[in-house]
Amino acid sequence: MCSNLNVSSCLKSNNYARSQLLNAIFLTALTFIVYWPVLKYFFVGDDWIILNIFKHEIVDNWLKLFIYVVPDPSSCRPIALLFDLLRYKVFGLNPFFFNISGLFIHAVNSVLVVHIAKKITRNNIIGWSAGYLYAFSVYIHITPLTWSVAGIYEVLGAFFLYTTLILFLNGRFRVSAVVYLLAVFSKPSTLFTPFILLIFLKFNNNGKNETWIASFKKLIWHFIILFTFFIHILNFIFFIHSSHGGIALSLWGPHLFDKFLWYISLIPRAILPSGSAQVIFVVYALLAML
Repeated sequence: MCSNLNVSSCLKSNNYARSQLLNAIFLTALTFIVYWPVLKYFFVGDDWIILNIFKHEIVDNWLKLFIYVVPDPSSCRPIALLFDLLRYKVFGLNPFFFNISGLFIHAVNSVLVVHIAKKITRNNIIGWSAGYLYAFSVYIHITPLTWSVAGIYEVLGAFFLYTTLILFLNGRFRVSAVVYLLAVFSKPSTLFTPFILLIFLKFNNNGKNETWIASFKKLIWHFIILFTFFIHILNFIFFIHSSHGGIALSLWGPHLFDKFLWYISLIPRAILPSGSAQVIFVVYALLAML
């Protein structure tokens, strides 16, 4: 309820909240329109491997899911697989419901990106621009959205990652750490998140002269999770993977440089999906001049 003294400010606040909600609904609807063709896709590739595990190996003992994937850090995605298992139990082998649930989470992620960008820049236009750019970066999102089952690693991992950032930006540090754990168990590559948050605290502290130690204390639980998982990775590299015929993990080598170049090319490719290496260089040169 608004008091008589604050009627004007209360109405402005209500109007702003209503406009933000309508913008979020419009962005979600437009996301569904743009990606609507993906709802026609059937299961492909790794989808069948995961569904076969659900049907013949997990059956009704859901705890087996954790035992099955946790030993290998490259496939340690029990939360995402648990979500997939839930979809399988509810929808069976109907790819439409797998696709539409993944697309819905992507639309929600786009709205979360808006919130994060607005929180950091304190600019409504920049926030919504970031959300629309994220939502319609088809070059980046088309693969996970057309991968009916396995694509949920990317989409759900992003959801927990963005939720982690939002909770942290709002001072909910411990809850943020819990959601960060869900992100890591959905997509292990989200492990880097604490370093991003630490850098953010140092360079966007609103004029506060906070020490590195003070910033680190806010992230103590995040780093405990990170180092625990990192030890798990080292254990796998040195003691487990040598006895397997699967994919080996390496923390050093030329592949790191190749991956670095690929990741920094994603921003211009999101704008110009068919852009060549020369176009990517020009885009970054222009950004550097701003």
